Order: sequence, then structure tokens, then C-alpha cells
Amino acid sequence: TLTFTPPVTSLINIDGVVPSITSATTVSNGTYKIGDNVNFIIGYDENITVTGTPRIPITIGSGTVYANYASGSGSSSITFTYNVLASNLDTNGISINTTIDLNSGTLSDSAGNNADLTFTDPGTTGILIDGVISTISSLNASANGTYIPTQNLTFTANFSESVAIVGTPRIAITLNSGVVYADYVSGSGTSSIVFEYTIQINDSDGNGIGLPAAISLNSGTIKDTSGNDANLTFADPGVSGILVDGIVPSISSITAPADSTYMESTNLDFTVNFDDVVNTTGLPRLVLSLNTGGTVYADYLSGTGTANIIFRYTVLNSHEDSDGVTLATSIDLNSGSIRDVNSNDSNLSFSDPGLTGVLVDGVSPLVSSVIPPSDGDITTGNNISFTVNFDEAVTVSGLPQLDIGLNTGNINAVYSSGSGSSALIFEYTVLSSDSDNDGLTLVTAIDLSGGTILDAAGNSSSLSFSAPNTSLVNVNENATATFEWQDNVGSTLGVYDFGTPGTNTTQTFRVANTGTITSGTPAVSIIDSGNGHFSIQTDNCTTPISAGSFCTVDILWTDVGTAGAQSGSMQVSGTPGGTENFTLQGTK
Repeated sequence: TLTFTPPVTSLINIDGVVPSITSATTVSNGTYKIGDNVNFIIGYDENITVTGTPRIPITIGSGTVYANYASGSGSSSITFTYNVLASNLDTNGISINTTIDLNSGTLSDSAGNNADLTFTDPGTTGILIDGVISTISSLNASANGTYIPTQNLTFTANFSESVAIVGTPRIAITLNSGVVYADYVSGSGTSSIVFEYTIQINDSDGNGIGLPAAISLNSGTIKDTSGNDANLTFADPGVSGILVDGIVPSISSITAPADSTYMESTNLDFTVNFDDVVNTTGLPRLVLSLNTGGTVYADYLSGTGTANIIFRYTVLNSHEDSDGVTLATSIDLNSGSIRDVNSNDSNLSFSDPGLTGVLVDGVSPLVSSVIPPSDGDITTGNNISFTVNFDEAVTVSGLPQLDIGLNTGNINAVYSSGSGSSALIFEYTVLSSDSDNDGLTLVTAIDLSGGTILDAAGNSSSLSFSAPNTSLVNVNENATATFEWQDNVGSTLGVYDFGTPGTNTTQTFRVANTGTITSGTPAVSIIDSGNGHFSIQTDNCTTPISAGSFCTVDILWTDVGTAGAQSGSMQVSGTPGGTENFTLQGTK
């Protein structure tokens, strides 16, 4: 018998048990995007040591990827992870190989027993993968043209799938005047995302706007429904034909009327000089304030299609401003418009050009009173004098006159002095033929007779006035005009006898004015024709007869008709002059 002392074996253990998989779990059902981890946890019945990079094969779409060992060595839970990559796509659920691929690594227990590698499928049909990035297929821009303030530049980014917008992504627009941004305005949840920029005053680009190659997130996001960040680059849509004119025409200066006093019916022209060509519609106007007349307007006159627009105010009667008109420093459009060629509304304000020397006097001088001659008789050689008083100084040119009515006819008191003052003198020197014994009369308006009466500004005077009392102003009040029938040598007639002529006979008679003034126009007539034997052959008395003068009348004796002594009568009458008769006789 062979005997020995047994060694100590109390610390020697025997383990030939292969580690078994007790569970296999994975992530929740859902769609996983780029960068997301899809984890698988394999549970063992004892602690496992991992070397290398074992992995679990995964089928995504039609391709195989791997969930590589990630953590858990030294424990009973071993985690495998797959990080979703761009272009991965599986819309009906991934599938996995239920055997771990050691991939040259090991899974073993502490005794070195290789672990079991086969597990039960945890169920992955609800795990979807979307690693496809949304891209911009096209960018639609506003139509070519020139855009002005308040108009919009609109850009529509067409994505390959619906995207959700958070915040305010934007597209930078490069103008000659600087960079501006078309901000996101609408389209979240669709594939068409709209960006918009409203043109502002002073924006400018005359050779075509510029765009970058990508949308700027501006701290926002653009993601597809799975949460993948969209690709933000786009192809140039061609925007060289999109121009921007936000430069508003401005007024560079005002050319005002020259310093002067402007009278009624004269024009005050204002030229408004713009820094660009403008077009005018309607009747824009400048607003003026006068001391007398209140608010008046210089209306648009001409200049549309140029940079120089003319406005005109015509001075009206009674308008006045003696210390300089006031001009409002902005054009009143008055429902019209002033715009540049691209329809930008002009800036309408301007600096006060200073109009303290532009005065307005549209007030016509008025006759305040007329002073007549003193009551009494104005005799031959003396003057009939009237003083016409105006409410301001006036200047006279030519020979205006006052029309005066006398019994003997109309006369004229002609301007004689007073130009440059407010009192004008009109005079007439009485002639021996003038007479009025019941008060002269005066026409109540000055007769300019080709002359002028103007104030200092050039306004024509008002010519009418209230008639003064001239009922006791007489002219040669004791003068008379008296008709007298005379024969053809000047002897006074009471009766003229043709005798017994035996044939038709003509006799000339005189109508004489034996008074001291010119008569009225004589009216010669046959009162009684003597059975038709007497008739007027020629009447030369058709105009007034001056004192001491005469006119002639030819009387025809007709030797026909009833025989015997015949008698007729002649009459002359007129005012002044009176009525005078004489008798005609003759025998057949």
C-alpha cells in the first residue's frame, strides 16, 4: 500500500459551468435620429469579463451595422451600443442577430469559462431609424424688379421633407448699403419654409442683391420630424435681377421769390429742388400764412419728371403781409403724390428758406372821400376843383378825370396834382358856354382815360366813390341861351310875308342864340303849314348854337292849292334856348 500525506486543497475550486444569458433588453420603441444611441443590455447569471470589442449585428434597412460593446465588464450586465449615423434609415423596424459576434474579443467568467453568446430576441420591430438629413431642394426668390420701402423680398426654401422651425432662422441678404436679413415667417410643419424681408428707407442695391449659400439658424433650429438637423445649404437661385431702391428723394433746397412787395395778380413762384428726379400727381402745394388773408397755398405748377418742382401762389385782392410771409416747412400733398421713378414717396420736409423780405400787398387803394367845390356860383375862368382822398398814397400816370354833368352838357375835371400822396386834385376851368343853375352832378367813379392810379406795390386803385353833395354848386348860374328867329340879314322876325310870288319860292331864315351860353340842339318845326303852302326845305339847325351864333332854315312857298291869302307858323325850341315862334304869310 502506498501511502502519502494529502496536500492542502481547501482553496482549490472547480468551475466548469458556462455563464448563461438570462436576459436581453433594448431601447424603447420609437424613431432614432442621427447621434442617438440604440443600446442592447445582455444579462448573465454571473459576472463577465470582456476583452476586445464584441458586438451585436443589426440590420438597418438592407445593410448591417454593429452595436459594439460599450460597458459592463466585471458585472453581469453587458451593454452594446449603436450610434445612428447619417443616411441610416429603417422605417419598419430594425432586426438583430441573436448571437453576439466576439469580433476577436472574449466574454468569459472569472474561471475563464467562455460565456454563452446566444440570446432571445428582445423585439426590435418598433425601433425605427431615421438618419436621413432633410435638404433644401430649391430656393424660390421674389421676381426680378426694383423693390422699395414697405415692399417685401420673399424667399421660399423647399425642403426634401417636412421640417419644424424653432426660433427665427434667417437668410442674410447682401445689399450695397449693407447686410440685412429675411427672417422666417411661416411654413413650420411643411416642406416649404418662407423667409421675408421688408425693404427699409435707405436700403439700396442697384446691381442685384447677394445671398449666402446657407440659412442662418440665428439660435433657432430647423429639424425634420425625427429631430435631425436639416442641411441648410442651398443653390444660388439667381437674384442679380432683384434690385433695391430705398433711397427716398429728399429736398435739397428751396428757391424762393426774390425779396420784394408783390401786388394783386402777381405770382410768387417757389422752386423745390430734390436730390432725385420725381414725378408729381394731383396738386401738391406749399402752405403760406399771411397777416391778412390767413392760410393760402402755392399750388403745384410744373416740373414733374425733373428734380425741380415749381409751386405758384397768385396774390389775391385784399391779401396782405407787411413783415414777410410764413412758409410751412413741409409740402402738403393735398391727396396728390411726389415719388421717384421707383415710386418711393418723397421726403416732404425742408428748411425754412427765410421769407422775411417777401411781402404781399394785394390791398387796392380805396377812395375814402371826395371833397367838392364850395357851394355857390363858379363863373367863367374859374376852376371847378375836386379833391379825391385815398386811404393810402397813390401814384398817377396819364390824365384821369372826373365826369361832371352841367345843364349845358358834360365836362371833365382832369387830374392836376397830388401823385405820391393820398390826395389827388381834379380841376376844370369854366368856359363862358358852361352853365348849371340847379347843382352840377358827378359820375361816382374816376375815369382813368388811359392813365393809371396805383399804390406803391402797383395795385390799381378802386375808382368808385360816394357822391359828395353838389346840389348847391352852380356854374354861370345866371347865364342864358335864347333862340330868336331872324331874316337872312339878322333882323328879328315876328311875321314874314312872301307876298304874291306866283311861283314856288324859297326863303332862308336864321335861328340865332342871343344869350350868353351855348344852346341846346334846336328843334325846328312847322306848327301850321298854311294849307300846305309852307314847308321846310333844308334844316341846318341840328347842333347846339354857341352864344352870338346862328344856324339857317330854308322855307319853301309852294304856289299850289287854295287861292287867296295864306298864313302859317314856325317854331324852334331847345334846352337851354327856350321856344320861339314867328308867322309866315303869302297870297296865291
